[in-house]
Amino acid sequence: MLNLSAFEVFSILMVLGGIIVWFVRLEGRVKQIEKDNNETQKDVDVLRVRHEALDSKMMNDLTAIREALGRIEGYIFEGGNPKYGRRD
Repeated sequence: MLNLSAFEVFSILMVLGGIIVWFVRLEGRVKQIEKDNNETQKDVDVLRVRHEALDSKMMNDLTAIREALGRIEGYIFEGGNPKYGRRD
């Protein structure tokens, strides 16, 4: 059998204790990272919804601007002749 001194047994127990503490801390870090990732994913989902709403609003605004510009061009160029500007 192994004939270990008290110091060797104590050293082995200290090493095993250190390994156990290291594993516990590692598990805590992994759980914290998972929690942070879930919170970040929720934030990203909220931003996606806001981005889609903003994109929709911007498309509506661009459509209104396009229509207004068409009316302005129609007003300025009635019948192919400019109403305003240089007249030669």
